Amino acid sequence: MKIYIITGAKNSGKSTALLNIANEIQSQFSSIAGYVARSIFVNNKHIGYDLFDIQSKNTIPLMRNDDAFSEAKCGCFGYKPIEFDKAIENIQKSIYSNTECIILDEIGILYRIIPAILNSNAKVIIFTIRKDILGQIIEKYNIQDAKIFDLDSPGIIYESIN
Repeated sequence: MKIYIITGAKNSGKSTALLNIANEIQSQFSSIAGYVARSIFVNNKHIGYDLFDIQSKNTIPLMRNDDAFSEAKCGCFGYKPIEFDKAIENIQKSIYSNTECIILDEIGILYRIIPAILNSNAKVIIFTIRKDILGQIIEKYNIQDAKIFDLDSPGIIYESIN
């Protein structure tokens, strides 16, 4: 199993890089699954996030700063826990169906699925993790032998040491 982590500061282009990589490598695997978070803007104002499903190409409204998404809070956005549960269920299906490549964008609450992903039979796993929490996530989930690409330092690749 190969583990890759794309890291960088907030708004450094991690999700965009991950989506570009997912599109680029799609033909290299018989099965690829996971999610990328997409920022949603209206009149140049950031109003929330959608989840883009790599496998189905469907988009799920995830978080918004309006009353329709007020069931739970994450920062300044409300979200519907049922949408997170659907995403986790889909990732679990991918794990149990021996998906070759699993991709998970930096989607806070979805981090709880990391142990199952790390114990899957996937050949390649790609995560994005904000730089300010990278060390905590690596330590918490005992992520070993990952190649870390820091978007704030292009061309530099780190190896995680655990």
